[in-house]
Amino acid sequence: MWGFAAMVFLGVLVLAGLAYFVDVKSLKGSLTQTLTEATGMNVKIEGLAYDFHDGFGLKADGVSVESMDGKDKFVSAKTLFVHVYLMPLLAGKVEVKTIDLIQPVVTIYLNQVVEEDKPEEAKTEKKTMIR
Repeated sequence: MWGFAAMVFLGVLVLAGLAYFVDVKSLKGSLTQTLTEATGMNVKIEGLAYDFHDGFGLKADGVSVESMDGKDKFVSAKTLFVHVYLMPLLAGKVEVKTIDLIQPVVTIYLNQVVEEDKPEEAKTEKKTMIR
């Protein structure tokens, strides 16, 4: 029982220290760069903050995922909440508990043609957008 209480106390101390010493806004640039490189798409985040509503997590405002040239926006959300499990985080691993999207918009592009893969008659098809 004492061991469990000590682990919870240690977890709270680590989270408090993290929130106090690590400015989450300074993480925004490296986080967006890492996500952009991992997905091959341009990821944008307007604002970033800690969120302790449902455990430990991050709140990102104004999130969008678009093509690298900026012509096509695939996903956007007013707010994105990502909550992680605490014990794996203390061990240096990130395990996502929940992801919540507030006011999401997903755009699907139909009939998008890749020039080298389609026959000549398919090259004239136009792009259709569904929201």
